[in-house]
Amino acid sequence: MDYEVIVVGGGAGGLGAARAAVRRGAKTLLVHHGPLGGECTFTGCVPSKALIEAAGRGASFAEAMAFLRRAVDTVAATESAEVLRREGIEVLQGWAAFRGPGRVDVDGRTLSGGRFILATGTGPAV
Repeated sequence: MDYEVIVVGGGAGGLGAARAAVRRGAKTLLVHHGPLGGECTFTGCVPSKALIEAAGRGASFAEAMAFLRRAVDTVAATESAEVLRREGIEVLQGWAAFRGPGRVDVDGRTLSGGRFILATGTGPAV
């Protein structure tokens, strides 16, 4: 077995799951396509809360946007592949596809895992 835990999805849920697994001593892989942090960091939670905070301070549009960029940059810096690797989490950028019990392909590379966590996010159901 290559990994005890393989987490598919590097948004808020996947990052939390990978960090929890490695804290418990599991050899952990995080697979994600795109910027780590996902929607929450770049277009959802962090930017919206930053804009609410800036509005509460009476910031101008330019000041609010600068505050938003600083907030996103600050959070994204804690979610980089380098930071995660220092925490003991292996990171692969790519698409994951399950190939049978305990096996997943990541861009043509087959890996085995004991446990899998799917944290690929969701979309609105309207």
